[in-house]
Amino acid sequence: MHSSFFLFHLVAATFVWVFVWRHACKMDIVYDEASSFRLLKMGIYRALPGVANTHWLNSFFMRLTMTFNDSVVCLRLHSIIAFPFFAHGIYRLATHIKNSGAQLAFYCLAIFNPYVLDFFSLARGYGMAITFQAWTILFVIKAVQTEFNYRLWLRVVILSALTLGANLSYQYTVMAITGGYLIYNSFTDYFFSWYTNKQKRRITWLFVLMLFLATVDLLFIKYYGKDLEFGGRENFISSVFSSFWEYSLYNAGYISLSIWLGWCTLVLIIAASIYFIIKTVQQKKAGVGIIAAFITGGIFLLGIIFHLVFNTPFITGRTALQWYVPGLFTIFLFIGDWKLPAMKYRFICYGAGMVTGMLVIFHFATNHGSSRCLEYYIEDPTRQPLYDLYAQHPKHPAISFWIFGVYNDYYSLVDSLTPSAITFKEFSNRPLKSKDIQILNESDYIIVHTKTTTNYLDSAHISYTILKTYAGSEFKILKLNH
Repeated sequence: MHSSFFLFHLVAATFVWVFVWRHACKMDIVYDEASSFRLLKMGIYRALPGVANTHWLNSFFMRLTMTFNDSVVCLRLHSIIAFPFFAHGIYRLATHIKNSGAQLAFYCLAIFNPYVLDFFSLARGYGMAITFQAWTILFVIKAVQTEFNYRLWLRVVILSALTLGANLSYQYTVMAITGGYLIYNSFTDYFFSWYTNKQKRRITWLFVLMLFLATVDLLFIKYYGKDLEFGGRENFISSVFSSFWEYSLYNAGYISLSIWLGWCTLVLIIAASIYFIIKTVQQKKAGVGIIAAFITGGIFLLGIIFHLVFNTPFITGRTALQWYVPGLFTIFLFIGDWKLPAMKYRFICYGAGMVTGMLVIFHFATNHGSSRCLEYYIEDPTRQPLYDLYAQHPKHPAISFWIFGVYNDYYSLVDSLTPSAITFKEFSNRPLKSKDIQILNESDYIIVHTKTTTNYLDSAHISYTILKTYAGSEFKILKLNH
């Protein structure tokens, strides 16, 4: 199975990487990408530490590629290139799972999730973060299962730093690994060996320094930038699990399964953690299962503690990507550890893994978007409406704030779209404010997104002509006949 699984990995990873490239090439720039682009293009580097939208490695690579080209796909190159490393990290993790069916199911769930793949087609830090996280877990497993090896733990520190650099929300993962490192030293040597041994002490201080710098930046974002409010506020299960599965189901007809999947995931992780704790106590040895369970449990426990003590939002949606790899890994290590009594039962288990893999691949093939991204679905398209608007040679253009961000932060900087447009705020559940009404009264061409605007124009008896609509989108270009 090992060689056939490796062959499947090569074919699957190559196929999905082609999709990632295609997705990145066809998808318009989204607001978060454009926001980072503007700060870097205008040289407003002082603002970077106070903005939650800043993912440090992402900003570094964006700035690097901008010296050559400002095209959208060029800005996304680092995320695209990260995917094969992610796929191989998942393959390496899967080889630790004893049952071949569980191996296959874990691999397919990690690689063919369309929501996860979205972030390898965007100039954001999430794709790189989950990649470095997978490789960090691999090196933690290797480091824990041997006597203290300075070089191995130094690699763990470097990969942890890269994970945090890719996305600061992965602080929970790094804190869990740091705690595991201290416990590892306590059980493999006397309790304070992490302090008295020079090499162990150096690794400890590197972990502490890394977490200190990440915490300082997060506190600066929260209290100075006031920009750290994304996440769930009330329901832990809904925020951490159900929201992630809802996005992963990608608006499929069976999206209602997200709540059921959320509860099943939690129950399986708890059962796996209890099983691996008991097994570790009995064998007096830290296996792969307890390492994965410790990291996964640490992410959840730290999230709850930070929420209760500092009112920090629960991870949800894209920030909940953090539990996905270690959580799935824990579950399938647990399933793969089941000792089935006869070969026919093992065949059933392999068959179940095959069915799971095929269902996941079918879901991916039938629900992924080739030119849109689920997280920013409402903002799409961006490029075509703006170019269609300026093809009319407007004198006083106005743009809905739903699309104005990408216009102001990207298109107006890389293309000559003149004269400058102004924005108006429109929401489907409340009427326009007087300021926005005044903007509409002074405009000749507008891009609208909600019926609120057309309802106002009708009520104010302002004649307009719909010049263009966009399939699958609420955006419209209107010519106002004042």
